[in-house]
Amino acid sequence: MPAAVLPYAGGVPERRLEVDPDFASPARDLWVPASLVAVAVALYAASHLHGGGTVRGAVLVGGAYAVVKAGVTSVAVPLAVWLFGASFGRYAQALLKLAAVALLPDALVVAAFEYGGFWTRFLLGPVVGFLAGWAMFRLLFEMELDEAAWCVLLFAVVGFMPLVMWIRLFEAILGVAY
Repeated sequence: MPAAVLPYAGGVPERRLEVDPDFASPARDLWVPASLVAVAVALYAASHLHGGGTVRGAVLVGGAYAVVKAGVTSVAVPLAVWLFGASFGRYAQALLKLAAVALLPDALVVAAFEYGGFWTRFLLGPVVGFLAGWAMFRLLFEMELDEAAWCVLLFAVVGFMPLVMWIRLFEAILGVAY
């Protein structure tokens, strides 16, 4: 004999959407940072190719620069947490966002140097890079105005020495890339 079927007391229950705790907002936590990284890579490649480089050179230079920026970021993030009490969220969310913050502002400065004149290179480029980094910290990590500005400044200061070393490495890679 078949089991009796009991009717639901309140009708069919609503199905609740399951939320991934690592990516509660897929647009803000995954798609926007991934798109910003893609834009940064495209800007680096376009700037390199515009300067007479090759695709091989763009890949070598871009890969080496990403490694240098990963090192800078791995030093700057703990310093920002220690000095300012900055919070970058969970690891899964923070890694892609930090990659976007590390690459896109510098890509905008590189593009300004490649495509612009004197005033664009030395005045507008750094300002655009600072504002882009500030806006990205502010929007992606939901930081306060001053906290985002301090983080951008810290990333710039920590990144200065590797930038000087990067110029030497860049010259060595270009010798191989061409």
